[in-house]
Amino acid sequence: MNSGGLVLWLSVAACACRPVVPWIESSASPGLDGGVWRRPDGVVVDPLPAIPSAVERAEAHGVIALREPVDVNKVRDIVLGISDAWKHGSLSALTDLLTADAVQIDAPKGGRVALVERLRERLRAVSLDRLPGGCLFSIERLAHYSYDDMSLAGAPARPSTMRPGDVYVRVPFEATQLGSEPVFGEELELVLRRDGERLRVAGYGEAASR
Repeated sequence: MNSGGLVLWLSVAACACRPVVPWIESSASPGLDGGVWRRPDGVVVDPLPAIPSAVERAEAHGVIALREPVDVNKVRDIVLGISDAWKHGSLSALTDLLTADAVQIDAPKGGRVALVERLRERLRAVSLDRLPGGCLFSIERLAHYSYDDMSLAGAPARPSTMRPGDVYVRVPFEATQLGSEPVFGEELELVLRRDGERLRVAGYGEAASR
């Protein structure tokens, strides 16, 4: 190949390696024939749709984000954990089940400190070693409700501290007194809240049965 042919071949190869960019003529300023060359306008991309807040149920249309249903076995585990803690008189076991912002359902203004102190007083005053049975509660009669369930007819009143995603629980005590001595209310009342992979108690109370 002679030198002229080599130069021509290198020029073609260099052009082939450059990215091909389309140019559009514009009349904004003079160019080769009275216009200028500019890059094309960018392509308009539609923004991603906003993800709606998660709910427990919704009509089947549009974009819907559903919460994962609460595992009833995890609810039972909480109730059984409370039973074991009471039977062993363990305040630490009870408080380990509480969220950082847990409250008494019937007296939420006192906060977690008031709830823990109330549990401490009850444990000091009540000895459960004479209470018959392995579990304090009629676990087979446990009822639980989602936040949305409690807006339906016939559902219990929703506690003021309950949030979307929480679970409300009621379960009867097996025994409410020792001899003539009152020990518990008729039903355990809980508000459970997701805390990472766990459920914890965000609201604690004892209530008359419905």
